[in-house]
Amino acid sequence: MSQVRDEWLGRIFDCKTEVDKQGVEEGIKWLYKLSGLKEPLIIHVDSPLGCQYAAHMLKSVFGNQNQVRNQVRNQVENQVRNQVRNQVENQVRNQVGNQVRNQVGNQVGNQVRNQVWNQVGNQVRNQVWNQVENQVWNQVENQVRNQVWKENIKYESFSSYGNIWNYGWASFYDFFNRIGIFKHDGFEKFCKLIKSGVYDMIQLEGVCVYCGLPSEISRNNNGLHNVEKEAVVFKDGYKLHYVNGVYIKPELFQKLLDKEYTFTDFVSEENEEIKAACLSFMEEKWGSEYLYDFLSSNLLEVDTYVDKKDEKYMEGTTRGMNIGCYTLFKGSVEGIDLAFVRCYCPSTDRMFFLGVDPDNTNAKDSIASLYRVPRKLKDNIAYIQRQGERYSTVFNCEIELTKEETEDLVSLTGDAYFSLIKYEY
Repeated sequence: MSQVRDEWLGRIFDCKTEVDKQGVEEGIKWLYKLSGLKEPLIIHVDSPLGCQYAAHMLKSVFGNQNQVRNQVRNQVENQVRNQVRNQVENQVRNQVGNQVRNQVGNQVGNQVRNQVWNQVGNQVRNQVWNQVENQVWNQVENQVRNQVWKENIKYESFSSYGNIWNYGWASFYDFFNRIGIFKHDGFEKFCKLIKSGVYDMIQLEGVCVYCGLPSEISRNNNGLHNVEKEAVVFKDGYKLHYVNGVYIKPELFQKLLDKEYTFTDFVSEENEEIKAACLSFMEEKWGSEYLYDFLSSNLLEVDTYVDKKDEKYMEGTTRGMNIGCYTLFKGSVEGIDLAFVRCYCPSTDRMFFLGVDPDNTNAKDSIASLYRVPRKLKDNIAYIQRQGERYSTVFNCEIELTKEETEDLVSLTGDAYFSLIKYEY
C-alpha cells in the first residue's frame, strides 16, 4: 500500500516526471473514442493558465467549440470506473469471504472485508487524494479561474477525467490491480494516460488542450507553501505564491519578503485568510520576536479566555494547546481605535487575528460578538458549531421568520455563547 501511494505522489511531487507526448496523445484519442467522439486535434501547452489561453484562442479562430467534459465523464464512469469498482468489490468479497466463512462465519467475513476496504482507502486513496486534490489541484485551479475572469476571458472547465484530480481513486484501484484482484483493459489505458505527465486538460469538441506537471512544487501540511519564493512554477513561467495553502499576490509576497508590510496594510486587508497567512509568513521567515514586535508596537494584550473542550469534541482537530484560547488585543492606528481577538484554527493550528468592536473589554465577550443570530431565534438555540468564519446553528424548534426578522441580528454574551458552542473545526 505504501509503495503504491508513494509512487503516485512521487509522480507530481518529485517534479521529475516529463511529459510523454506520445503517451498523452494515445490516451486522449482513446478517451475520446471511448466517449463516442471524433478524434481531436491535440495541443500541448505548459501550464493550466496556458490551457485557458489556448482554448480562448482556438474559439476565436475556429468559432465556438462545445465542451465535451460531461460526455467524457459519463463514459469513463460507466465503462471504466464503475466496472472496476464492481469487479474489486466482488473479488474481495469472494476471496476474503471464502477464506474465513467456514472457520468463523459470515459476520467476521464481513468485518474483515470492510477492514481491507477501509485500510486501503485510508492508506492509499485518502492520502493521495488529500495531498494532490486539496493541496495542489484545487488551490491552483481556483487561482487560474480568478486570473481568467480578471482578464474577461471565458473560463473553460477543466476535465473531470484525465488530470491529477484522478490520482486518488486511480491509486486506490491500482493497488488492487497490482495484487491481482482484477484486470480491466480500460482502467490500464486510463492509468497510462494520467501517468504520462499530464497535469490537466480542457476537452472540447474536435480539440483537446492539455498541460504538463509543474517543474517546482513546495508545500507543507496545509497545502502549497513557500516563504522564500514561488510555491508552484510551471515550465512556461506561470508562477504562484502560497503561504499555508493561501494564495498571495506577487506584490504582497515581495512586500513581506522586503519587510515593507506595515500594520496599516494588515488592518486594511479584508480577507482573514490572507491576514493569517501574512502573520504565518512573518513568524516562519523572521521569527516569533519579529511577529511580536510587529503586533505589540500597535496593540496591547488586554485579556485572555480559555475554553477547553471535552475530548469527544476534539475529533478532527490537532488537539493542540492553542485550541480554545482567545486573547483580546487593543490599540490605535492613526487615531482609529482597533481591537482584535487572537485565536487558532483547531485543524491546522494557524493563528488568526479577528477584528472586533473596540468597545469590547474582555476576550470571552469579544469572540462571542462575532456570532450573530436572528433575535427571534436567540432563545431557541440547541447548540452551535464553528468552522473558521462559518457558523452552523442547530435550533430546538421550527420558527417561521419574515424577511425583516431574518435581518434583525443580535450577538450573544460570552457566557451564553460558550455554553452553546460544541464543535470547532
